[in-house]
Amino acid sequence: MRKDKHSVAGEFLDDFIRFNKELLLAVGHNTDQAEEMSRQIAQKMCDEWGGQIIYFPKYKRAGLSERDLQIWKDFNGNNHRELARKYKMAVQNIYRILEFVKREEIARRQGALDL
Repeated sequence: MRKDKHSVAGEFLDDFIRFNKELLLAVGHNTDQAEEMSRQIAQKMCDEWGGQIIYFPKYKRAGLSERDLQIWKDFNGNNHRELARKYKMAVQNIYRILEFVKREEIARRQGALDL
């Protein structure tokens, strides 16, 4: 599947196959099955997404937790104290989480902007 051993895309595909294989082995598939399924998954991804430029954002502080995303969804613009009580947190932490999720959402929507 990989054309150039030194390309970032080639490295990505190798890692993608390896990560899938590790997960399949962890759930009980044998080595041959895991290898074949991993390659098939990579081939399907190439068929569907080949030729596209895809940006993978870096996770900051291990990424957004489910809790942080739920706080963002529950936020109505004016319920900081209510959220602090609901999630048993300080109001300052709610502000911090909302600001962090907001920045992540903006970055996700805009992608990397070259200036």
